[in-house]
Amino acid sequence: MVLLETMNKTIEKHHMINSGECIIVGLSGGPDSLAMTHALSQLRIKSSIKIVAVHINHMLRGEFADADENFVITFCSELGIPCHTFKIDVEAIAAEEGMSFEEAGRKVRYDKFYEVMKQYEGTKIAIAHNKNDVVETFLINLMRGSGIDGLSSIDYIRDDLIIRPILDVPRIEVEKYCEIHNLYPRIDHTNNENHYLRNKIRNIVLPMLDDTFQISCGDAIGKTVQLMKIEQDYWQSKQINLFEDICVYDGEIVMISKAKFIQLHNAEKQHLIRFAIKKMTGNLNNISSDIIKRIVNLDRVGSKVYINTQYEARMSSEYIYLFSNKAQNKKNDDEKQEIELYQQIFPVSMLSKVQLSNKVVALDFDKIKGKLYTRTRIAGDQFVPFGMKGHKKIKDYFIDEKIPFIKRDKIQLVCDEEKIIWVENMRISELVKITPDTKNIIIISFQELVELN
Repeated sequence: MVLLETMNKTIEKHHMINSGECIIVGLSGGPDSLAMTHALSQLRIKSSIKIVAVHINHMLRGEFADADENFVITFCSELGIPCHTFKIDVEAIAAEEGMSFEEAGRKVRYDKFYEVMKQYEGTKIAIAHNKNDVVETFLINLMRGSGIDGLSSIDYIRDDLIIRPILDVPRIEVEKYCEIHNLYPRIDHTNNENHYLRNKIRNIVLPMLDDTFQISCGDAIGKTVQLMKIEQDYWQSKQINLFEDICVYDGEIVMISKAKFIQLHNAEKQHLIRFAIKKMTGNLNNISSDIIKRIVNLDRVGSKVYINTQYEARMSSEYIYLFSNKAQNKKNDDEKQEIELYQQIFPVSMLSKVQLSNKVVALDFDKIKGKLYTRTRIAGDQFVPFGMKGHKKIKDYFIDEKIPFIKRDKIQLVCDEEKIIWVENMRISELVKITPDTKNIIIISFQELVELN
């Protein structure tokens, strides 16, 4: 049995599954996922593993999609494995999120895989890509101008979580396995329609190449993919070292030191940008070499490159920033909205009992005019920073303090009815500082204050 034997070798070679693990399988009902699920079920007793199937009804093909869902439920019942089905309008999600249908479908699938995995305390998610998918993905990425990561095609294991047990199995062997075991998979008629790039490669390009050159182009491309994987292994460790050396990442934004970046070899620059994008967005889907090169070639302050619909790269005087433009472009609704500000008023004699910091400040209460409120910056804002005599624009102050531009609209300004008195967690105004003439102080913070005795 070629599929079962090849799958077992792949699992063993890449240490995909350990005894006792719970595997979540993506089961569409098509030949690949059906054969993989059936084959994995054969390992349950031998390897003491548990299998749980997840099926997504994308609500795109009407009664055919509903029939696929019912078929999967029956199939899993016959195998004696739990099955979770979800009916989700992927087309609506794609429109709402500004994604392609394929991107939205992928997001929905993995969201549900993770949801079920958490429910069952699962350890791996098995996806049914086969050897032909590797070749097709290589050609898709080649035409998009991808680098080594794209030309390495599909990984056997991703993030120690996503596994592809039948990645070495040719599609013809998948079909033979289904025939031998009377599995009768559901066939999506859209696979025969050449509207999508993958279908064109599968149905037109590869058969034409095989016929023209009288060789198996799939086998030849497969060898190239293996060579690319060796290159990829080398660069993965190199990328990590580069990233740790010249980048700062705080979960929202990647900051690449421009001074260090310009000293790198061009290949290092491109691999670092790819790594940084993946760190920021979680994947490299639809990231072409053209996008990478445009980011590498940013050459003036303020120039930018759109990575995709949600992320962009922008150059400042000291850094190249990668960030979500959704957060940057979102209307600042809380500009005038008060957020909770903790404050206490004491005689100045209590000052020695207060532990001050950038997050807890003491001001001369009698120099404050009216009520305090908070807001974010607006054009033309200025204040007198502590230790200075003249006014300084908030914009210039942020630049001098090297605050990333994407974070400047999130910083709260504490104001009285006349002026800015404190830039959140940074600096107070010279106009409200404590002096020898101060009689009363006010302690303010965005964190709850400890009562003084």
